Amino acid sequence: MRAALRWGWVAVAAVALAWGCESEAPADDVSLPETGAGEPDSSSRFEPEDSGARTQDTATSQPDLKPLDLGVEDSGGSVDSDDSSDLTATPDITDSGNTSADATPETKPVVTTCEGHCGIYMEDNPCHCSVLCLSEGNCCAGFQELCKCAKDGDCDDGNDCTSDSCNKANGYCFQQPLKSCCKGDSECPAGDACNEAKCISGTCTKQPKDCNDGIDCTLDFCEAGKCTNKINTKNCLLDGKCHKAGDQDPALGACATCDPAKKQDAWTAAPGKCAIDGQCLASGEANPTAACAVCDATKSTTNWTVKTGNCLIDNKCYKSGEANPQSACQVCDPVGNPSAWSGKAGFCAIDGQCVADKAANPTDACQICDVAKNKSGWTAKVGFCAIDGQCVANGKAADGSGGCKVCDITKPGGWTLKAAGTTCLALGPCITSPKCDDAGACTGVKKPGCCNADDDCANDPAAPGPCEVPACELATGKCVLKPKADCCLDGVCCDKASNSVQPAGTACGTFAVDYKYVCEGDTGYKIAQVAGCTGTSATKCSSSTLADGAKTVAKKCSAGQVCVKSTETSFSCK
Repeated sequence: MRAALRWGWVAVAAVALAWGCESEAPADDVSLPETGAGEPDSSSRFEPEDSGARTQDTATSQPDLKPLDLGVEDSGGSVDSDDSSDLTATPDITDSGNTSADATPETKPVVTTCEGHCGIYMEDNPCHCSVLCLSEGNCCAGFQELCKCAKDGDCDDGNDCTSDSCNKANGYCFQQPLKSCCKGDSECPAGDACNEAKCISGTCTKQPKDCNDGIDCTLDFCEAGKCTNKINTKNCLLDGKCHKAGDQDPALGACATCDPAKKQDAWTAAPGKCAIDGQCLASGEANPTAACAVCDATKSTTNWTVKTGNCLIDNKCYKSGEANPQSACQVCDPVGNPSAWSGKAGFCAIDGQCVADKAANPTDACQICDVAKNKSGWTAKVGFCAIDGQCVANGKAADGSGGCKVCDITKPGGWTLKAAGTTCLALGPCITSPKCDDAGACTGVKKPGCCNADDDCANDPAAPGPCEVPACELATGKCVLKPKADCCLDGVCCDKASNSVQPAGTACGTFAVDYKYVCEGDTGYKIAQVAGCTGTSATKCSSSTLADGAKTVAKKCSAGQVCVKSTETSFSCK
């Protein structure tokens, strides 16, 4: 609605020369209107109705003001002859900003800088027209030419949010802001979670959030900021397609139909029928690959019903209590779960093994199978410490520590050391005032001449016999002589030359219990089997441990022949 500028540059130049932007008062011979003349009041008819119409009555809404006489002709746009002596040519502003005396502009330039009250001040165009400046005496330079009009069309400022009119009685435009009008979305009141504020054709509106899912049978709406797409109560939505009540399943025909009252997202089986795995089945009809599963329309019309006392697992039938071929700890339990394996009662399934309740982990004695707590893994024993591969009860001391290292279940991963200086239990009679040290050892003052180990008696003055060794008697801390292991001084199985027990199988008798026959080269021998030494004692000679006794020749072969056993007890020569 941008108004055509009807006045030529010559007129603008004349006004500028006559008034200038410094002039803030009207000419002396101009009769000023009363204050507020030309401006509509708050009940002005320029306020737009709900219908959006923006009409005005130019005959009654503005004061009857006559154009100001500034020495500029109304028509023709020429300079008054009295002032023409100051002008030599009509200037023209070219694209480059230079002037040309020969050019004649088609339109007058738009005034973009105004001083004083040049109509209604708006940020995008500060020179809107309002004759209020005439009464206040602060019109800007060029106002009379910029705002002069002959018809309403001359006053269009290009702003949808102002009313533009020409008061033909006084020949001036005036523009007034329209209430509830907007130029951008930011000027509109905020929307809500489901409605966005928009400025459309100068009017603030609320645009609903687009929740359309492109499906004809859904009701699409926004609720609390989220889109809801509800299936129409008379339809089913199956595989992304809309079906109306009574439509049949293309694959199953009359066996399954759309019944929105029962299901809207799946086909509904006809009475007495089951629609399972793409098949239409009569009630009682069995699964062709698993006889324990049947169609039972009273229980399910879309899934197989497993017969009592059976499990249907991976489409195979198993009897109650039957074990999983892959895991002995899993069985069929129709009551617990007829469609999956259940854990075997009283056992844990751990690392592929079936472990009885309370059985210990072979690699960690402090872990057990506890079916009450965990049927698929080990459970730590309560009140024990797992230390060095052993399961130690709470409070128990480490062997040889005298009580300086104990199991503390608050720190179950290792030995807990008693505080240094704590009285401990001395190992043997040689230590007095035993105390725990920082390393967890029980130490104290050693009694003179007291032994703690056999090595302490190596230089004991007592002279040991041939079958004696010095040793420490730990109960008393005294050095004593103890029998030497595998040493003997007498006996049927004693080797007196070395004072040692004869090895097992050494002959210790002369009575032949049996005989054995052996070929050696060209000779066959008969060897008596007599009682032998056991190797554990110098006096033990037993017939259960046989030894070779007397050896006699039983067969002698000729030169060039060798002895061969014919039977277990006879020989031949070859």
